[in-house]
Amino acid sequence: MTRLGDYERADSKGYSKAVKIRPDLKRGWRKLTKVYRAQDKNELLIMALSRILEIDSEDEIALWERAEAHFEDKKLGDAMGDVHKLLAINPGNQKARKFKAQILEKLDTREWD
Repeated sequence: MTRLGDYERADSKGYSKAVKIRPDLKRGWRKLTKVYRAQDKNELLIMALSRILEIDSEDEIALWERAEAHFEDKKLGDAMGDVHKLLAINPGNQKARKFKAQILEKLDTREWD
């Protein structure tokens, strides 16, 4: 079982340093997403996922995770934008289609105002 302290040690030992030295290092950003998610740092999580997408705009995992993070932050337009990009890459993605329907339902019920 991984504890939050393990992620904090991992971050202090090099993930942040690695991406400062090599900002194009997708693997380093991916590891940082795990750290930020464990620490509930959604803003930093979205930033790290955005960096991954700057490196590889068709990274389906990063698009999915960023859409979820935007949804959690009640940024439905941003979440929908990522879902649309995901569906453009993989039109048969049923999980993304269901998530799109969930976003539309939230918009219809105006629970997010």
